[in-house]
Amino acid sequence: MSHITKTTPAILIRLLSLGIIIPVLLGIFTYVGFFTNYTCCVFSQAGFEHQYLESSIYRFRILGSHLLLWTYQQMKDWPIADFAPYALKVLDKNGDPNFYYAYFLMNTFFLCITCIALVIAFSRHADKKDFAHIDLPVFSLALFMSFAQFVITPYDTLSYCLLALAILPAMKSRPSVFNGICLGIIVALATLTRETAALILSFYFAVHHQTILSRSRTKWLNNEQTCLLMQILVFILCYSLLRWQLGLEDATHRSIRFIQNFSNDPLPIVGAIFFPALVSLFFTDGNARKTLGIFLLASTPYWLAMLVVAYPWEIRLWVPIIILMTFIKLAHSSFPQEKPAA
Repeated sequence: MSHITKTTPAILIRLLSLGIIIPVLLGIFTYVGFFTNYTCCVFSQAGFEHQYLESSIYRFRILGSHLLLWTYQQMKDWPIADFAPYALKVLDKNGDPNFYYAYFLMNTFFLCITCIALVIAFSRHADKKDFAHIDLPVFSLALFMSFAQFVITPYDTLSYCLLALAILPAMKSRPSVFNGICLGIIVALATLTRETAALILSFYFAVHHQTILSRSRTKWLNNEQTCLLMQILVFILCYSLLRWQLGLEDATHRSIRFIQNFSNDPLPIVGAIFFPALVSLFFTDGNARKTLGIFLLASTPYWLAMLVVAYPWEIRLWVPIIILMTFIKLAHSSFPQEKPAA
């Protein structure tokens, strides 16, 4: 009881500062103090619907798109036109200040939820319950997530939020049916948001790899094997149904960009160098090196696809991997240990 009393003020301060105040201020800095030099033609309802609901692979990322449209409907009559960024009409001649600030409100809200989830996850599982293992990593990740929003989308912070929410149920040793259902719901929502949902499966495998790869003493799968199999089925089912319902054109990617990424344009090369440079820092000491390597190996389909079919200059593509690797690095001692197979 004394331990709970002692730590309660720190938790409340972290939830208030790291979970609400700092993410809101970072959102203001990002959307008001700065303005994108990259995203264009999606700051009106018509332009947004053309890109995200009618064309290419973006139309499969339905959850964030519809949440943004709902947010816009709630605030489209607010008198905020005087606060529009000066360059809004430059990047979108039909740009609507209210639509732009709908991005701000929604993405800042999910940034807050992401940070709250990370504070709780680090507070519960970090190797040490101090500034270096809780406050500093959450603050650094919040900065990284905000900085990466020079590419403004309706689904990135939502996808980070769902990844962060997946950490707690994924950490459960010998997961119950309830844990499996919670994780399945998160995987389903994440798949409706963006393909980064697959990283939840990679994270779960990395955390429980010893038990998952162990040989069962019975003909049945153990709890961790069963849970991973169910999450894979949920992901495949949602991913497939989206494409069956919305059509198979550009079902997995828009185009192969690998040669283009590494030829005349230097920006994708900069983004591609940034990823391994940042990842290498996680291996400067021996802590969690094996689990980090397993996670990177399990997430190969994602990061390799980002180099081949995406535009690596968009460093938002690397944020989900860095969030999960940061948690693995700082919480590895609380990972479930290998247990006898059921």
